[in-house]
Amino acid sequence: SEVMRKNILTYILSLVVLLTTASCDSFLEEKNYSSVTDETFLTNESAFEELVVSAYSSMRNVARFNTIHMMGTDIFTRNAKIEGDLPLNDYTNLTSTDGTVDATWSTMYTNIAECNSIISRAETIDGLSESTKSLRVAEVKTIRAWYYFFLVQQFGGVPLVENEISTISTDFTRNTEEEVYAFLISELEGSIAALPLTSDEFGRVTKGVAKHLLAQVYLTRAYTSFAASTDFSKAASLAEEVINSGVYRLLDNFSDVMDYSNQVNDEVIFSIQFTTDYQYNTIVNDGGDGNNRHQLCKFGYDAYPGLTRTSSYGKPLNTLMPTDFFYHLYADADAREDATIRRALLANAADSYNGWDIAVGDTVIYFPKNDWTSTQKASVNYWVFNLSDRFETSEITSTQFPFFRKFDDPNAPFSDAGEGTRDAFIFRLSETYLIAAEAYLNDGNPTKAAEMLNVVRTRAAKDGQEATMQIAVADVNIDLILDEYARELAGETFRWFELKRTGKLSERVVANNPHVALHNTSIDSHYLLRPIPNSEILLTNGSLEQNPGYN
Repeated sequence: SEVMRKNILTYILSLVVLLTTASCDSFLEEKNYSSVTDETFLTNESAFEELVVSAYSSMRNVARFNTIHMMGTDIFTRNAKIEGDLPLNDYTNLTSTDGTVDATWSTMYTNIAECNSIISRAETIDGLSESTKSLRVAEVKTIRAWYYFFLVQQFGGVPLVENEISTISTDFTRNTEEEVYAFLISELEGSIAALPLTSDEFGRVTKGVAKHLLAQVYLTRAYTSFAASTDFSKAASLAEEVINSGVYRLLDNFSDVMDYSNQVNDEVIFSIQFTTDYQYNTIVNDGGDGNNRHQLCKFGYDAYPGLTRTSSYGKPLNTLMPTDFFYHLYADADAREDATIRRALLANAADSYNGWDIAVGDTVIYFPKNDWTSTQKASVNYWVFNLSDRFETSEITSTQFPFFRKFDDPNAPFSDAGEGTRDAFIFRLSETYLIAAEAYLNDGNPTKAAEMLNVVRTRAAKDGQEATMQIAVADVNIDLILDEYARELAGETFRWFELKRTGKLSERVVANNPHVALHNTSIDSHYLLRPIPNSEILLTNGSLEQNPGYN
């Protein structure tokens, strides 16, 4: 397709990440490539290094892909009343012209093309040592594998384009899912051998990154019809290798992991870097200017008196809301709830409303964990919304619900562009433990699965509640593990993939997502794959075949 054949210079970013060891303030420095020629990149080692770093920068495009893996799940739905439909969320009439699906395919192959060009050009750089070439190519191949893993889970078999394309080509065909998984395993095994255990530059791909990703690949393939009998055991072994590497550790408190001032920490295996100077966070393919996760799962709070537009709560995207099921996942002993959910919105400006004088710091909106009676609500001078009130039109907003707070960004301006400066965590060690738990359970070892789960749950416990948070071996099943992924990693990991690979998407989504249940008693199996964008099929004159159930 047209995306796949662009020349390398199309992908050179004028703003390039500088990976630093000092803090999460790794920043982008403006570079002027207007006078740089293709020949320069064929011979210039330092410019080649900048191209490698640009491959990291391009990952920011994917950090903003929230709706395609959060919508239509058991823990997230669209921020709207339970009426009408939104195909991507509701599994109703999703078509091959869907804009989100099209942008996903396009962005992934744009980034893959950049990786391919860097890998190809590595062979032509004068003075580039074999050790440096091997290292940088392994980094970029791991990034490329992450893109292909995303694509194969969304679309099934996809074209495997491994080399730089400098001429017009339109005859792309789809490789099978089995071929894509075999490619991913081969690529990642080769990269693991070439990558270092650690890097002086936080944010670089290392062995731990590639092993965590390969564990995910084996775990996902293990559920397929073409799985190898050892896939679950290999996933568990790789996860354990990361856990026992001595490089990473779970922080003592979950809240410390999500602390904006502590983004470079020992629990993070890999994160997409953003800068505190948001003007350099431009997202080329999305039109935004940074990480927009701080805007997720929030409603129009700024319409309420005493709540002005401020970076402390952020500009809501108004696209997503958590489900009732998600809010009820946290036990009283679980400290992760308070670090994930904001139940009280406090005034940030003095105001008055219907004779009520509001001072800075006063409660304006409160969402109790347990429902208040009408008498209790009437006894206070602020709005109280029970979860059952989420879809009831208040005097100010049409939906209202407890905020997500885990991605709050004090440096992000209140703007539509999503100019967030927080790094986007991609792999955390707590997920590695959960991958191990899932793999061990499916490999017939629920005792080891419980052990992995209880490490995560012990850290999640409030002080003195560690014993309460322990899981018995007899209680371990795939639903419990999926619940734990949600409690620990909601909004960070790709929830749609977790549900799809475990075969739980239809059951759990229909049961827990009210917009989906409005239209479905079960989710048709063709929705387990997204449609191939019609624009790509047209560009290839039909050589790309559409997935079943779509036209």
